[in-house]
Amino acid sequence: MDLLRNSSGLLLPIGSGRLGRAEDPETHITRLNHFGQGMGIDLSSTHPQFSSKSIRSLKAGSYKAFGNVLFDSHDEGLEPSEGHIANVRPLINEMLPKDDSPSFFDVWDELSHRSPYHHQTHINEDGDVAGTSYKETSASSYDPEDGNRRPIDSSWNGGPSNFKDSMKGISRSFQDFNRNREHPGANVSRMANRLINTNEISYHGRSLLRNSPHYFGPQFLHVGVSDNDDSRDLDDQIDLKTGNWAKLDPKGYLPD
Repeated sequence: MDLLRNSSGLLLPIGSGRLGRAEDPETHITRLNHFGQGMGIDLSSTHPQFSSKSIRSLKAGSYKAFGNVLFDSHDEGLEPSEGHIANVRPLINEMLPKDDSPSFFDVWDELSHRSPYHHQTHINEDGDVAGTSYKETSASSYDPEDGNRRPIDSSWNGGPSNFKDSMKGISRSFQDFNRNREHPGANVSRMANRLINTNEISYHGRSLLRNSPHYFGPQFLHVGVSDNDDSRDLDDQIDLKTGNWAKLDPKGYLPD
């Protein structure tokens, strides 16, 4: 793994014509704050409202694009993290009861329905933050014509009010969807609740914790840089509680 903490000399744009060193965590935190300010939110906070924070950049001078940020938000903090959902999905079969068992796919689908809101953002050449927000829904929202899942989504552009208004609209649409959707059934709901509340770590979950801890909560920020001069992709994780690079275990960022 090529880590950004070792990328001495690589410069990144951090706004207002300034450049920052890629090996300095403050460079990426400053850029994250710039994105957050454009949406009227504090993305560098460790408040549980935001998780799965990832910021990707291009080497200074490669393109005009400033980069992009991906993150999840939790409406009133209720939805589990995407990392926890990915962790428990491999546990579905072994935790299903032998009698009166719900369908594997129904449980999988209910976990998707309970996932957080996803956001993809970028900065336009004029400096405005723009993006798309979406919420996964259950199988009852499949399009009967093409069989694809229809997420509730909304694109926005131009400032904090647009992002927040977009989120209010998606939240209302999801609440309306919940009122009108066919209930998955008591067995499916119980199984989904059991999985969400478990402390068991699957093999896949352990790998995610070691290599991508940002998927599990607000504390970590994934940072990546595409260095087009030599086609390298550099990746690392910042611990937002300390403002420093995440401590490395020999096998990953976090121990078991």
